[in-house]
Amino acid sequence: MAQRGEASKSNSDLAFVATDTASPHILKFDSSEVGTMVYYRLRWVNTRGEVGPWSALVSAVIG
Repeated sequence: MAQRGEASKSNSDLAFVATDTASPHILKFDSSEVGTMVYYRLRWVNTRGEVGPWSALVSAVIG
């Protein structure tokens, strides 16, 4: 889940980005978004579809 701009107050503010089966997962952004802060929460899903807890909120600047 990810969000651009201000830090999220709840998971409902975040948008689903992807389900991935390998690392690394690379997100592509438009050049107009350079310098924008993005926020992520991640979690594991096992082969039975059981989900783990959400990670702490992590931030990054689009570069």
